[in-house]
Amino acid sequence: EYRQRTDCLLGLEDVYSYKPEFVSTESQYEALEGGEADLLFGFGTDGALSTDQYYTYEDDKELFRSYRITLSMRDETAEEIGPEGIEIVESVQEPMTEEVMRELNARVDLDKEKPEDVATQYLQEEGFIE
Repeated sequence: EYRQRTDCLLGLEDVYSYKPEFVSTESQYEALEGGEADLLFGFGTDGALSTDQYYTYEDDKELFRSYRITLSMRDETAEEIGPEGIEIVESVQEPMTEEVMRELNARVDLDKEKPEDVATQYLQEEGFIE
C-alpha cells in the first residue's frame, strides 16, 4: 500500500526527490534495527517513537497528512448516551494529544502493560475516574 500512495512513497519521490532502496512495511521497526530498511512510514503515535532509537523527519513540505485522534460511534450509541455522555467522551478525548497517545502506546507495546491497566491509570491521572 505504501508504495502506491501519493502521501507515502510516490509523494516522497515527487516532493522530496528521495527514493529509498527499501521501505519497511511489514515488521517496520525490526527491519530498521536490522539494517534491512532505509526508512519506514509509521504513525506519530507509534510507541516505538517514544524511545531515542529513531529519528523522525520534519515534513516541512506537508506531504504527510496529519491524522487526528477522533471518536466514532454508531448513531444508536450516541442516542443512548445522550448529550451528557457525548460531552464526557469529548472531555476525555481533548487531552489525548499525539504525544500522550505515543506514551500510552509505548507502555502497551514496549513495556507490555495491559491496555486496560494503561487506560485506567491514564483516566485516573487525568481525574476522569477515581
